[in-house]
Amino acid sequence: MTERDVFNILALMSWYTDDKGSEIKGGLSGCGARFFLRHMIGHVLDDMNAAVEVLEKSENIHWNTIHAPGLRKGNRLDKEIISNSSDRVQAIIDKYPFYKTRYHTMRFADVACYLLDVIENKVNLPENRKIAISYKHSLAEPEFNTL
Repeated sequence: MTERDVFNILALMSWYTDDKGSEIKGGLSGCGARFFLRHMIGHVLDDMNAAVEVLEKSENIHWNTIHAPGLRKGNRLDKEIISNSSDRVQAIIDKYPFYKTRYHTMRFADVACYLLDVIENKVNLPENRKIAISYKHSLAEPEFNTL
């Protein structure tokens, strides 16, 4: 990448790039989520994971991948965003069933503002890591935010 004068990469990716949701539990809604992740968008998740692997092998470049849950249209909600080093916020997945989609989605506008905050150094992230983000919900515990 140095021959192109690229030294920093910030990429937006989806949750579940590591395993396509193979460890999801949760009855019928979990089964539906696993089916969707494996068979409907599995090839996209595989490509995202391959991109992360290329970044992990790269040298002389600073990178982060931001892994957001499902994205929805609409105005900013301006909720607090939590993050941790992973391809998903597992505590949200464990606490809220998949049929309660508001816990497993974010607004495009909020994610875009988060990315801009990272670029403008308003949010400090460790270098060369996958960072999962989600809204902090009223029932979310402080340990969800591990960065």
